Amino acid sequence: MPLTDSPDIEDNLESLTSEPRQKIRWARWFLAFAVLLTFFMLTVRLAQQSKTFRGRGAVRGFVVDPSGNPVENAEIFVSGVEAWVNCGQDGSFVFEDIPAGQYTVMVVVTPGPVDSEISIPVEIAAGEKLNLGTITFDLPAVQSPGGN
Repeated sequence: MPLTDSPDIEDNLESLTSEPRQKIRWARWFLAFAVLLTFFMLTVRLAQQSKTFRGRGAVRGFVVDPSGNPVENAEIFVSGVEAWVNCGQDGSFVFEDIPAGQYTVMVVVTPGPVDSEISIPVEIAAGEKLNLGTITFDLPAVQSPGGN
């Protein structure tokens, strides 16, 4: 009986060859998982930066009256974008994530029976944070009901 025909040796040879195969199989799965995980992480990172790639920007500014006091009740609209904000207590406003392009920023104040509006043409570039600075809004005088 030759040595290779022995049942003990065949069992030993099979276990010797199957163990490294199993380790190689696990190594391949691990490598594939690591590659997919890396690809996923890179995709997420690019998605976080995509605002610049998609061509988006921001607009900010302050609205004050002629004496320099903030106008809290001003509403700010960006034409062509379904977006509006109210000024904060300090008269500030911010629009984030606006697609690049040409727009009109409208400042509307309704202190009484007369609405007042200022229109400012702007061009927003990709990745730009456009600062309109301080916008002075001359509020209309509200007449008393007696006519004076």
